[in-house]
This record gives sequence, structure tokens and C-alpha cells, in this order.
Amino acid sequence: MQIILKMDPKNVYITFAIVCISAPVLGVLFGGILIQRMGGYTEPKALDACYYISILALLSGIFIPFLNYIPLIIVLIWLLLFFGGSIVPGLTGILINSASNRMKEVSNSITHLCYNLLGYLPSPILYGLICKYTGGSESRYGLHLLMFWAIFGVMFLYLSRMSRNQMISESKQIFELSNNYENEVLNRRNFTMDATLSALYGRFSIGQLK
Repeated sequence: MQIILKMDPKNVYITFAIVCISAPVLGVLFGGILIQRMGGYTEPKALDACYYISILALLSGIFIPFLNYIPLIIVLIWLLLFFGGSIVPGLTGILINSASNRMKEVSNSITHLCYNLLGYLPSPILYGLICKYTGGSESRYGLHLLMFWAIFGVMFLYLSRMSRNQMISESKQIFELSNNYENEVLNRRNFTMDATLSALYGRFSIGQLK
């Protein structure tokens, strides 16, 4: 913002502090309240909510590298961090609920490892390398990469929804097959009982005639 947009350094620091403190905190609060009102992270709708929020986060970020209007850029960065923070409560609950009791700690640790290895660690390195070979400090291609990196998050959430929907469909099929089997067994038992009673009644009637 200082180099490309020629923004005053003092204003950059103040804006950065306000945006980076308020947006994620309010986002986490909003996401937690939203998931709770939807019935908790065990509800299938919780994953859908996280997926749609991730799309909003992606849309908030991909336009930033193309803009020069500082107030709009600040608003979009705030929305990006807000929606990103909104996903955290729901996805954390879904992750913990999906893992077995003895794997909850391990899954949470692996998640934070992926955050660092695939997000926080490579982002400044890739940003610097791309800017170095595409025009130096005034290049925007590094920012393009960082903003479009959110596509992977949306993609993985979409795959999670597909997997969830497939599991629900298979569970319904198994439940229907189980009900059909139970109904068939019950019908056979009723048929057998009716046949037995009919045979006994027939024998009784024959005995009476004799």
C-alpha cells in the first residue's frame, strides 16, 4: 500500500492494525453465533454455511489486486479477513466431531501443521519470488497469487460437501434396505403364522367331522 498505492506509512499502520484486529475477531464471533443458531457443527447445514462463506471470502479477495481506490481496497481486505474468521468456529467443530476420540488431538495438530506449511510459511516466500521476477516491489502478481490461493480452500470444502452428501445418500439407502428386509421378514413370519393357524384349524375341523 505504501509503494504501489503511495499511501502514507502512518495511515497504513493505523489501518492495518484496525482491520487485522477487528475483522477476524468479529468474524469468529459471527461464525460461532451463526453455526450455533443453525443447530451446531454436527448439523449438515454447518458445512454448507462454511462453504458459502468461503466463496464470499474468495470473492472479497480476488478483486483487490486490480483496484487502485484505497477505501474500497480496505473494505475488501476487511471482508476477506471477516469471512475467513467466520469459517474457523464451524470447521474446527466439524473437524473435531469427525475424528474418533483418540484421533481428535492428532487431527487438530495436523490441521495446524497444514495451516503453517501450506499457508503462513510459503505465502511471503512465493510473494517475494513472484514479485522479484515480475517487476520488483511494484509488481502485483504476488498479490494475485495470494488472493487466488483461496480457491484451494473453496475447492476442498466443495469436495467435503460432495463426500458428505454421498455418505448421507448411502446411509439412506442402507436404512431403506434394512427397513425393506425387516418388513419382508415380518411378512414371512405373518405368512408362516397364518399358514400354521390355517393348518391347525383344518385339522381341527377334520377331527370334528370324524
